[in-house]
Amino acid sequence: MGTSITKIEELVKSGNGIVFDINQDSWMRKPPKKEPAIEFYCICGSREYIAHNKNNGILGPGGRGWTTHFECAGCSNIFQDLEKYTKAQKALVKKIRDIVRILTPVISADE
Repeated sequence: MGTSITKIEELVKSGNGIVFDINQDSWMRKPPKKEPAIEFYCICGSREYIAHNKNNGILGPGGRGWTTHFECAGCSNIFQDLEKYTKAQKALVKKIRDIVRILTPVISADE
């Protein structure tokens, strides 16, 4: 009888994320895997974005979902690639800072 319980435990643990602990008589669901956080930056200063998702309308095993585009939570700018957008925004801010740094002595000398 001990071997059949062990086989049952193995079968249940190899399932779709549901684990049955016979000793505690309780069901527990494993936490879902989290995607690595992508650093986001927008020129408006926001660090938050909204992912717009779409699905094929099927519930169950045949259902699929995907992200169509992203939107900045601060300025509502829409873009498709989070990493490319962040990289471009950081480069733009750097250029603006360089221009301000160059123009600051000229402006203060005129006054």
